[in-house]
Amino acid sequence: MSSPPASSGELVEDQEGWIHIGNKRKEPPSPAWKATQQLQQVLISPAGSTSGETPETAAGAGQAAGSARVEKRLEKKRRKAEEKREQPSFAFDTAGFKRQSRLGINEVRDLALHISADGTAKQWLNVKHRSHIAHTLFILVPGLIPEHLGIPAPSLSQILPFPIALPAASSNTLPAPEDRLPVFRQLFSHGLPTRAPGDAQRLYSPAQTVLNAPVPPNEKKRREKEREKAGQAAAKAPKLSPRSFLLDIEQMRDNGYPLPSWLDGKVSLPEFPSLVPPSASSAGNEDVGEAVQDGEPEFVLGEDGWLETPQPKGGETGELRVLGMDCEMVMTAAGPTLARATIVDFYSGAKILDELVKPDARITDYVTRFSGLTAALLDPVTLTQRDLQRTLARLLTPTTILLGHSLESDLKALRLRHPWVIDTALAYEHPRRAPYKPGLKWLVRKWCDRDIQVGENGHDAEEDARACVELLQKKLEHGRSFGSFPSDNESVFVRLSRAPPGPGAGPGAVGRTGAIVDYGQPGQWHGAKAKTAVGCKDDDEIIQGLIDTIDEHDFVYGRLMELSNSLGWSQTSSDPPEAPINTATSTTPIPPSTTPAPLPAAAPTPPDTTLSTALASLNARIARLHEALPPRTALIVLSPHSDPRPALALNARRLRFQELYKAAGGKTQDVPEEDRFSTEDDRRLVDEAEKAKWGMAFFCVK
Repeated sequence: MSSPPASSGELVEDQEGWIHIGNKRKEPPSPAWKATQQLQQVLISPAGSTSGETPETAAGAGQAAGSARVEKRLEKKRRKAEEKREQPSFAFDTAGFKRQSRLGINEVRDLALHISADGTAKQWLNVKHRSHIAHTLFILVPGLIPEHLGIPAPSLSQILPFPIALPAASSNTLPAPEDRLPVFRQLFSHGLPTRAPGDAQRLYSPAQTVLNAPVPPNEKKRREKEREKAGQAAAKAPKLSPRSFLLDIEQMRDNGYPLPSWLDGKVSLPEFPSLVPPSASSAGNEDVGEAVQDGEPEFVLGEDGWLETPQPKGGETGELRVLGMDCEMVMTAAGPTLARATIVDFYSGAKILDELVKPDARITDYVTRFSGLTAALLDPVTLTQRDLQRTLARLLTPTTILLGHSLESDLKALRLRHPWVIDTALAYEHPRRAPYKPGLKWLVRKWCDRDIQVGENGHDAEEDARACVELLQKKLEHGRSFGSFPSDNESVFVRLSRAPPGPGAGPGAVGRTGAIVDYGQPGQWHGAKAKTAVGCKDDDEIIQGLIDTIDEHDFVYGRLMELSNSLGWSQTSSDPPEAPINTATSTTPIPPSTTPAPLPAAAPTPPDTTLSTALASLNARIARLHEALPPRTALIVLSPHSDPRPALALNARRLRFQELYKAAGGKTQDVPEEDRFSTEDDRRLVDEAEKAKWGMAFFCVK
């Protein structure tokens, strides 16, 4: 192989089509090095003589001792030279970029599995001395864009690696590009354009793509044989409680659940108290208004019209309370509005509450084919939503678990912020898996062998609430895997555990080990299969966690979020904006937003001081991390996507229009003009989604 190119502003290939990663050019041997090699050849002879001198001239004891010292020094140099020759390195192979599109994040993940486990080699990157790589560190840095590196953004059609050297100023009148992240130029010479996962209109989770990989064919066959031998249906599931299916705070935020204000800025829910299921004699005996016990914190009915569950005091004892819930809505002059709420007790089956609600605004459409409501039912009603909220404040407790299907829509309709929820749309799998969600009617037909929501009289809220109760009972009876499909994917940490032990593994080691260092409680979510899971509150804790875990694990994953937060790309509010419901999971229209979402303009730029501080901190953290890494550690830094906000805003408008269009009986003219989504809007959405999928990856070996 010819010498690697020096770092420059151009993409330079050697004679074999390789782009070498890193900034240190391999210089030709110096005269001193050649002299040392010649001396070594003289002193270490094939005949086994310990010096290059003849036996006749090496008879003196002093001369022999001197030769031994020289040989020892040269042996040390030889070992160092050998270690240097075996130093792992990366080099892009331009012949390996055969597709006419950017590499997906899954390709970067598969490269990491090739380095750290048993994945196959990638044609686009040559890994020299792979067996000598002791550790692999994979870091996600959302928010990092070419502008932060002081270089122009490559085009969306760019598929080959691009140099990240600062371009020279074009004239004396234009300032030279600002070097805000010099550590990247010290560690990397090129960036690789990547593409985030998603469909034509949406982005999917990059973290899920990185941390889950297809099951290898040989492992898939082994699992199929095991299922046939043991009988999957005969497997005895462990005893589960409804609390086993509670959503965590990240799931609630990702799915648009309104959260109590006391969870603002929190990265996890408090620990749920150890309550026991009620006895058969006591379940369902209480009346509305008797659930709240003396001394429990009171619910807050705010001036904004929302009812908020208070924070539990801690140490609660007593019986576990689980309530199935469903709501129906009608169309009013103000938009979709709550008109019925039904609650049933999970343990006793008793109907706890079933109330019709009089909307404040004039009803324009009863949406009978979905809601089951008519003018005859609602005309005599006098109960207002405020009255219903007061009833709920007496019925619920700070530890009541609410159960429903796509329950975020019901909570928004009720204007209720509650932290403890079970969502059957998430507890059960769609055949195509996330981000798709199964519909309630399909779930009941598939797993309960009966039909609901039949006929022309619309849905029955009580029927839907009881269907959710039955689905949860099936989970408790048959185990967590009930309602799931044999997965073609598995956690990368499971994949690691099957790989042969890595370099430096101690005696008796089995498999390879992985760690995850992330915000919140990663051990309860995407890091459940990792050997070590470290929960953090900020990027400084992330860096320290990576430093603390890398030496004892073969593969470590971490995520730095400060830059993304400073750009406004990450949603951290505990009360997320109302998002339209997926039409595949619910037929209930969304509550109206106070103002229609505007067409997205150019993404706002954060104050330069905020961005500059975030970039300076990122630079210092990456430098500190690299300095602390053990030798022969592969470092992969991935910026998974570009600004997602324009696509998210257009998607919210699109989904809202779909719900309003459906509620209007398929009549576009009955949808308010400001809520309509045109063909031009749809084209803009596709364009913005494609722009948002542009990312970049960086590779080096310490």
